[in-house]
Amino acid sequence: MSSVSIRVIGADGFVVVEIEEQDYDSSIVADILRANNDTLRIPDAQLDAGFITKIYGIEAIWGATGDQWWWMLKINDELSSAGITTARVGDGDIITFTLTEGFGE
Repeated sequence: MSSVSIRVIGADGFVVVEIEEQDYDSSIVADILRANNDTLRIPDAQLDAGFITKIYGIEAIWGATGDQWWWMLKINDELSSAGITTARVGDGDIITFTLTEGFGE
């Protein structure tokens, strides 16, 4: 069992949603997000596919032209090299999604 927190940060740098530390039976990020989806409101198809473009009604813009935005996943302030379906967390970890412009930090 893992005790994990979730934070969603908008493009302006402000916290949009914060879910305080809770216990989960799974350590897989997608499972933890799904357990909190009443609050996070991520489309089920995106959770299933492992590619999130919308959290809490805020949609990332992704296209060939113009501004491009994406949800950056960090675990304990470290950029995750794994997607939500394979990324794992441990006790006390913080999952953070930040709406980010461009292709990375």
